Amino acid sequence: MMALLFAIVSFASVGAYHEDEEVQHEFADSRFENRWARTDLPVSTLAVARTWIWGPSPYTEGMMEPYLDSPGGERLVQYFDKSRMELNDPDSDDTSIWTVTQGLLALDMLRGQVQVGDNAFAPHSEGASTENVAGDPGPGNGPTYATMAGLMDAEARAEGAYIVDWLAVDGTITTDNELANYDVTAEYNVQIDWIDHTVASPFWEFMNSSGLIWDGDYSEGKLFQDPFYAVGYPVTEAYWTNVKVAGVDNDVLVQCFERRCLTYTPGNPVGWMVEAGNVGQHYYRWLETHVGPLVPVTLLAEGLVQPRHVTYTQHGLFVAESGDGGDICVTIEEEYDGEIEEFEICAGLSGGITLIDDEGASRVVDNLPSLFFGEDGSGAHDVAFDDEGTMYVVMGFGGPPEDRDLFEDFGEYFATVVRIEEDGTPTIIADLGEYEATENPDGEMLDTNPYAIDFDGESLIVVDAGGNSLLRVDPDDGSIETIAVFEAREALAPPFIGLPEGAMIPMDSVPTDVVVGPDGNYYVSELTGFPFPVGEARVFQVTPDGDVEIYSEGFTMLSAIDFDSDGRLHILEIVAGGFLALDFEAIEVGDFSSAASRIVRIEDDGTHSDLGIPGVYVGTGLAVGAASELYVAHLSITPFAEVVRFGMPAPDVDPDPDPVVQTFSTVMSGDEEVPAVMTSATGSATFVVSQDGNSVSFEVSLENLSNTTMAHIHMAGVGENGPVVAWLYPDSPPAELIPGSFSGVLASGTITAGDLVGPLAGEGINALIDAMIAGNTYVNVHTEAFPAGEVRGQIALDHDH
Repeated sequence: MMALLFAIVSFASVGAYHEDEEVQHEFADSRFENRWARTDLPVSTLAVARTWIWGPSPYTEGMMEPYLDSPGGERLVQYFDKSRMELNDPDSDDTSIWTVTQGLLALDMLRGQVQVGDNAFAPHSEGASTENVAGDPGPGNGPTYATMAGLMDAEARAEGAYIVDWLAVDGTITTDNELANYDVTAEYNVQIDWIDHTVASPFWEFMNSSGLIWDGDYSEGKLFQDPFYAVGYPVTEAYWTNVKVAGVDNDVLVQCFERRCLTYTPGNPVGWMVEAGNVGQHYYRWLETHVGPLVPVTLLAEGLVQPRHVTYTQHGLFVAESGDGGDICVTIEEEYDGEIEEFEICAGLSGGITLIDDEGASRVVDNLPSLFFGEDGSGAHDVAFDDEGTMYVVMGFGGPPEDRDLFEDFGEYFATVVRIEEDGTPTIIADLGEYEATENPDGEMLDTNPYAIDFDGESLIVVDAGGNSLLRVDPDDGSIETIAVFEAREALAPPFIGLPEGAMIPMDSVPTDVVVGPDGNYYVSELTGFPFPVGEARVFQVTPDGDVEIYSEGFTMLSAIDFDSDGRLHILEIVAGGFLALDFEAIEVGDFSSAASRIVRIEDDGTHSDLGIPGVYVGTGLAVGAASELYVAHLSITPFAEVVRFGMPAPDVDPDPDPVVQTFSTVMSGDEEVPAVMTSATGSATFVVSQDGNSVSFEVSLENLSNTTMAHIHMAGVGENGPVVAWLYPDSPPAELIPGSFSGVLASGTITAGDLVGPLAGEGINALIDAMIAGNTYVNVHTEAFPAGEVRGQIALDHDH
């Protein structure tokens, strides 16, 4: 027995490196202690001689870490040398081994991401960990997690095959048939989801091993009630390599799993041949190297077909997919540098609208016309909803309007606004291409490419990227009018086009997105045309009357914008380094770094805050959710297009796509006035919150009122008088007399943030909606006989009536 103990303490363990060995931390929860005690209490009391599963004691104190799917958005965790224990639900009992989880620590460090929810991950600022998976810390002492990450896609070995691959520190692999003398084989293949790897024989034996355990008393039993509980599924194959342990070289077998990386050292004593690396220590130190906040990233949809803009609503996220054309192909000739070049453009019905909600992603509108040229699709570019929940889609094109005739029956749908009927079919309500052909707002060569759309409470507002114009479309009769034109300007010519140094060339504006701001103005982003200069793109503020000002500038190739609930504008740069800096050869082999996008927030004082969100490439769509989470469509011109969410969504989002978000109403009489008045007049009013939550539509009706002068929303509770916060009739001061007796609809319209007055002036529309929900608003109608108000009614949610 003494000889065995001497052998155990005299050899150096592959995972023996331990910081702060003098520090002893208490267990943060009895359930954590129970997990540790099952396997490691017998080791701690020297009742058995074998490797640690967790470590001699907790490596840290217990701490709360963010986790979206835990109560309150955080969970209790505690780090050990070799893992981390997690309590996702503090109210759970200890009847299941999965009450305490361990997290995918090894996989996180391989991928360079931190798991912050069941399906949410935050990119680590430093990427994959450069710590050694086993042995002494320090460069060159063994393969790192980053090294192992490069092996995740390796082909699985066949079960029974000898493992004879040698892994060098730099990640290169060679074959050494002499390694077969160790008699180590690929034992158990795992195929689940994206994983296809084979567990090495010593590790499979370890995962299924039995021995002395503690379960209120010592007994013989399985070390792991589930073989994958402690380590997870394999994410690499096993490789022979060399690591330094206490400065001495050791040949070991290493394999990484989701939760841990295991090593096998043939020369170690029995019980210590297979060990887990100190992944808990490694992960804890790796987290400390992260710079900036951990922004949760959730993949919401993938495999989308040329997505463009995204639209956030109370019921889900709508994604416009422009599609990848179809079987109807035409050849177009264009002259470049004095030579005629031919281009093939194909059309079909591959576009559509996808809804992403709590149920997942599904096409809710299909078979929309689509064009495809090279790597770029054109078709459904954006979607908007009116106050009744009717969907409108703006259809792009990208060329002279007359070229639409080349694409047979559905060519007429390009460069239009369509209304989506209840059966999902599109009906053209406005021909923007024809408007470009007849009106040509910017006065330049005919070119139309409608690219974005929004609803201002009365009209559809559209930007035409080809026509460099902002247009207003009446959803009832389809009439179109120009609101504003974005003028071309000059830019420095790039050297490769052969002009003299310092020469200037004309550059179009190319507007790409429009949103109705909380002040009722329109905000328009600018891509800029060739040569797409860095730092020259702008955001415009346009009044409904067409006055244009530069709202913010200094951006590069803007593709999308949106406001958050605090009135701050977020912008998306499709390629932050500019189009001319793209490395197409690198992109061809999957390196998109030159195509990185950038997300910037414009603060209240006008300064720019780079949100520092990595991992977005060729971003075309941006929407801000109710809790200021960001939704981004990116990789949009690749086969890998996806929509991701950054941040935590608002809780309890209703996934039912019912177009009405909230409705309110009131019944008015003289009895409700303070003080009450004697009158036979009565009235009623209804209010409907728009689907996007940016406006409130209303209708006020009266019976038997005489000499009406004005009507407002006031802010006060029942039995109290309060100030005016919005005009209903007329829509602004001064008062306007309706002589004689009146019965019927007094007023109808839409209230936006820009219409609020009094104590709500300058506030968002949510301030009014919140006051209505709280029962702190009323409608008051004034007459000549009763200038303080003749009929009044408290506004309430419909379910309160």
